Amino acid sequence: MIKGDNAFVPTVPLRIAVRGGVDVAALPLTETGRVRGDADIVFHGAPVHPSGGVRLLGEEHGTVWLEAGLTAIEADIARVLVVGSTESGAMRDVRGLSAQAFALDGTSVARYDAMAGPESEDHAPTTVEVSQWSDWLQRRVSEVSTSSGVLDQLSRSGRTKRVRNLSAERLRALRRGGPPR
Repeated sequence: MIKGDNAFVPTVPLRIAVRGGVDVAALPLTETGRVRGDADIVFHGAPVHPSGGVRLLGEEHGTVWLEAGLTAIEADIARVLVVGSTESGAMRDVRGLSAQAFALDGTSVARYDAMAGPESEDHAPTTVEVSQWSDWLQRRVSEVSTSSGVLDQLSRSGRTKRVRNLSAERLRALRRGGPPR
């Protein structure tokens, strides 16, 4: 898979490996791409979804393991987004970052390998991540970011008109090769 792609994943029970030593969370999303509430977020502080359909199993040698029984999750959950974060720098700098889903028999059903380092392309946040940022953070990022991916997301999904317009203006300036204002 390449960045931004989605992959068909069968609804069989899955084990998901996220490599690279990052913190991992699973976000069960509704059809509109929203998390219903705090109880739905699966992370180290709440390792099991209330339905039991998503579980964070723990870390082993820099790999975080999750289990997902997609048919066990409530019907209004359309998909589960697995996200990573790091407290030491940017995700683009994490070496060996990858995610892979396995059927219980060990068959790989999907894999994503993120490139790391300065030669990699811009890693933009997802629309879900942007929508969860506070108004202040969205405005501040739109004022200082030089990432075309981030500015594109904010220009389309920013919460306020000011954020969307400023991000769109800075994105146009970046694409023209001039300094963003």
